[in-house]
Amino acid sequence: MISHILIGCPSSGKSTLAKYIINQDSNYQFISTDNTRKQLFGDENIQGDWQLIEAEIFKQIDNYIQAGKPMIYDATNAQRWWRISLLEKLAQYENVNWIGWYLKTPLNVCLDWNKKRSRQVPDDVITNLYQSLRNFPPLPAEGFLAVYDIPFKDGKLEVNQFNDQISKLNRVKVNRTNRTANSKIQFHPYSRLLDFDRLFHLISLIIKYPNLGNLSESNP
Repeated sequence: MISHILIGCPSSGKSTLAKYIINQDSNYQFISTDNTRKQLFGDENIQGDWQLIEAEIFKQIDNYIQAGKPMIYDATNAQRWWRISLLEKLAQYENVNWIGWYLKTPLNVCLDWNKKRSRQVPDDVITNLYQSLRNFPPLPAEGFLAVYDIPFKDGKLEVNQFNDQISKLNRVKVNRTNRTANSKIQFHPYSRLLDFDRLFHLISLIIKYPNLGNLSESNP
């Protein structure tokens, strides 16, 4: 089963892409954090307890998988550790392959579209999430079968790229299988992206705070 995770800051056009995908195939089921907040708290503006929201989202995902229905998950998914955490939990469903779709809508366009929405997100939130995606764009190594960009051109998202990329998907799966089948490669302990990220965060801390290991004595 192929399902999709949308990635982009608020007002980048994720709902537009979701509608386009569903128009191509009405079997797709739509799951979003906004809809879940409205379902749980009566208003999508209420942030609420994330653990409750996440539990409901995974309940929906599990129900759709058991019913054999592919999904589209709509959230910003702007931080790398959010995506890795999500995909690690989704890895329990071995019969589902997840495709990441990164919407490359420019920041000024997102800010402009946001002003036209009935529910507006603070500009600084959009800017911060946009910068997070620029600094750490989504990668297949986070747990995706593949990650594709949706470009922005001539004032609109090129959502038709969805069909072009999906048509190439079988080749992606074959190539990955060929690389890993019967492979004798032994991976380094830090070859996993999550562990690699943690290592570099630790190195950056040590550079910034050279005496970090001695703080219990030097600065209790």
